[in-house]
Amino acid sequence: MLIFNFTQYGINDLKRIYKKAITENIKLYGPCKNFKKLLVEVKYSYGEGTSGRNVRGTAWITIRIPRSKPNKKHIVIIFDHELMHVRGYRHEDETLKKCLTFEQIKWIHNYKLRKRIGRPPGQKHKTKRKTKK
Repeated sequence: MLIFNFTQYGINDLKRIYKKAITENIKLYGPCKNFKKLLVEVKYSYGEGTSGRNVRGTAWITIRIPRSKPNKKHIVIIFDHELMHVRGYRHEDETLKKCLTFEQIKWIHNYKLRKRIGRPPGQKHKTKRKTKK
């Protein structure tokens, strides 16, 4: 799995959460060859909600999370929903409606989602220019 993280949250924390969600998905529905080449793009949402996007059958998932206080449960449920699209399911399919529920993801409390230390993403490094006298 390759993660492109455009947020202030730590990539290692995100990776742990997503790997656990993939493991739970595989337990319920079996292995999927597209999971090996999964590409996850994590961005900020336009509002305060969590959303996801996937073109059905491809291994590219975009997850949008809020800037302030993202809900880890919502992140996992949206990610699992998008994993089902990676498997090829459509919104009309009954199996897609049986994604992970809040009761099935009680394990999320053991995972942290911390802000990373350092420069925020997208902020350029400021350098002092030498001026000629």
